[in-house]
Amino acid sequence: MTKKLISLFILITFLAFPSAGSAALPQYYGSLQAPQVLSQIQFTDVANHWAKGPILKMAALGIIRGVGGNRFNPNGVLTKEQALILILRSMGLGELAESKAEELAAATGQKPENATGFTIRGYIETAVEEEILSEGEAAVLLANRTKPAERQEVAYWTSKALGLSPVYGTAQKLIHGFNDAGRFDARYLAAIEALLQEKIMSGTSQTTFSPQGNMKRGEMAALLDRIYPRLAERQKLVIDTGIVTGEGSQQVGAYRQKLLEIRTDDLQVFNLVTGASPAGQRDVIVYKNGSLGNSSLLKVGDRITFTFNSAQEVEFIEAVPAADQLVFGQIASIDHTGKTVVVTDNFGTSRVISLPASPTVIIDNRPATVNDLVIGQDVELTIKNGIVQRINGTFGAELVGYTPPRRGVQTGWIKSITSDELILANDNGRQETYPLHSGVWVSKSGKWQTVRNLQIGDRVKIHLSDKGTGEIDRIEISSFAGQVVRVIQGRLENVYPDGKLIALENVKELENGQWYRAEGFDFVNLAPDAHLYARGRSLTPSELAQHFIGETVYLAFTSSFGTHEGIKLVVKEGEPLTFSDTIHSITWAGYEVELKKENETLQLNPGTIVTKNNRLIEPEDLAEDEQVILVANRGEDAINSIIVVSNTYYPNDLEVYQGRIDEVEEREFELVYYTVLDGNAWDNPSTRRRGKDLEFDNNTIIIDTSESDPQEISPDKFAESRWSGYYSKSFYAFAVTKDDKVLSMTLWREWDLGDYPDELKTTLGRVTEVDSFKGELTLERVVDWSETYKEWVRNDFPLELKVNNALIYREDQAITVDHLKVGDKLYLIHDQYQGFVIFVQ
Repeated sequence: MTKKLISLFILITFLAFPSAGSAALPQYYGSLQAPQVLSQIQFTDVANHWAKGPILKMAALGIIRGVGGNRFNPNGVLTKEQALILILRSMGLGELAESKAEELAAATGQKPENATGFTIRGYIETAVEEEILSEGEAAVLLANRTKPAERQEVAYWTSKALGLSPVYGTAQKLIHGFNDAGRFDARYLAAIEALLQEKIMSGTSQTTFSPQGNMKRGEMAALLDRIYPRLAERQKLVIDTGIVTGEGSQQVGAYRQKLLEIRTDDLQVFNLVTGASPAGQRDVIVYKNGSLGNSSLLKVGDRITFTFNSAQEVEFIEAVPAADQLVFGQIASIDHTGKTVVVTDNFGTSRVISLPASPTVIIDNRPATVNDLVIGQDVELTIKNGIVQRINGTFGAELVGYTPPRRGVQTGWIKSITSDELILANDNGRQETYPLHSGVWVSKSGKWQTVRNLQIGDRVKIHLSDKGTGEIDRIEISSFAGQVVRVIQGRLENVYPDGKLIALENVKELENGQWYRAEGFDFVNLAPDAHLYARGRSLTPSELAQHFIGETVYLAFTSSFGTHEGIKLVVKEGEPLTFSDTIHSITWAGYEVELKKENETLQLNPGTIVTKNNRLIEPEDLAEDEQVILVANRGEDAINSIIVVSNTYYPNDLEVYQGRIDEVEEREFELVYYTVLDGNAWDNPSTRRRGKDLEFDNNTIIIDTSESDPQEISPDKFAESRWSGYYSKSFYAFAVTKDDKVLSMTLWREWDLGDYPDELKTTLGRVTEVDSFKGELTLERVVDWSETYKEWVRNDFPLELKVNNALIYREDQAITVDHLKVGDKLYLIHDQYQGFVIFVQ
């Protein structure tokens, strides 16, 4: 950065950050009702209830209310009229129903304020209009409105409210699996089956539904929480996700207002405005760390799901606390008295970050203080829980009398990587080699990584500390570019004149070696630099349109800053084949591979779509002994591979162990009869006489699952068992380790694991339902690893697992079931009932 640019930057800083706010951003507002509603829903009787989260969320959104006296009464029974009212209110029909009540009251000479007695009549009339109730059902409900609501009634009304298509005849598979299926009202069966298949409601246990059982208030809150996202649009509400990226304030007349800068996942940025306003006090109800509060709970880095209305008022936010981060950028301003620093990051977003009393500051490898930092200076900030822990900065060429090393930046794709060398295919079309060591700083989306996280195919920006020697200072991994989000096939219907849009029909997507029906691909955008191939030869869009309309094509999508675009298209030719196998050998140029199990030789060419860990790579980047899934076409003379998929399902510097705990020492313990996950199966190197020593420290997460309410125990408590022997002999452990140091583990009583470990399975699947409060997942598109056949085998049945005691990782970060969401692809170790270890793909 030149001195002239720094001067300009300082001027812009004073103009753009008079109050640490971000200028010229769209503004969304807190709700005027939030402060009052928040005071009304501080329930004192839900803290230990399994549906605490749904209760608080639905109360915050005004769908369900308490019973008075700061109580919710979660185990209280709902009446029929109460249950129906809640369903219609979640549909956004409360105002309509209550206006009908006023009309009914007026028709009898009552004043609108005396319409309370007509409320249920207004709701029932609305339910009939919405075809949730028939006229006959409405009359029966009105006559029995104060009686307890049955679970089957509520399920039936919910299915109708969602507009689900009833399921009849032999397609009714789930409802008849309950032992009490004969107790259902036959009129409800088809609608409730649809609800069960959508995973919206379940039984009171795995074998019973209790159709005539009473619907409790806590259960109802959980049901409303599940259907709310489906009905939000009817209430003219939008639910979106993003991250808090900055905070500041603004002056509006006599009012000082707080600003929270939020970046959505599709990279839209806006300010959330709270505080005093001419209309009154505005705020947002926030659910974070299991508690309700206002916007003061939100911190920079928090991941949020937020709901807003057509007036751009944010009504509710659910937040996940910020994780440790590494932020790169330039200093925009420093408030030494308020202990904050404003940093403009690589997205161009300015973030206000809190400073502790004395953070560690290093400038050009020399100890310094906060007072030594200047506007416009390049910095790297290590952040923990939203507060800066360490600042690494450089003055570069702007410090008079100081000659820095020669610096430079290179961008491109990682072509090859070893422990001591990185080869970059740079954007100039050349390959360059750089020395690599474990101390290089690596970041992705602002989060700290290590060089072990780098992978072939990564799009990176390499910052050099010395261009002469090629010494790397830091590496930034792009969050989007080059990531293959999916591979599809479909019949090519049209190629539009500019060659950037194609039309497809009968589209399927490839997932875990299987093809599944895919919707929403009638028209597909192609990237400006998309590559088109047929028979191994490159095509132009006009050639594709002239010769291949009506043919089946395969297309790989990448994501570039939130936009999905087709990047590589291949025309199908010959009989389709699919292989799940291991590469036995590969030619030097990478254009012929021999499979180990099938003993087949397949041809590859420049048109072959090759992906590794969801990144596009070249055929020559494949290696022997890699497990791959291949889609191929059998021609007259050879088998030509169209798609090759190679995945590593968890970070290669992590290991997963399970075994019996034998001895516990102060900071290590021994596993005997242990096995270690090798590939997708368990390798069993252990006997009783040959154990595995594993270390733990104060950062190790340890969960004792032996009680009905599993609890995290401290490493010190685990270490103390060296005297009592409590965790020795009869306890098994699942442990995720790095360099023989345990990052996290779960402890299990031997008798809780049945025929363990013989029943353990390795599975890939996509999440279709998450019940974080019960700790349960449902997955579809399931494939199981067969150690016998050394391949992934399709399983056409949904997989339902308890995961409340599982070790769950996203990359190398431990997370909880609360962080999982519908659509996540998972790699799981389980016994078909309980998940033990999960890696999010």
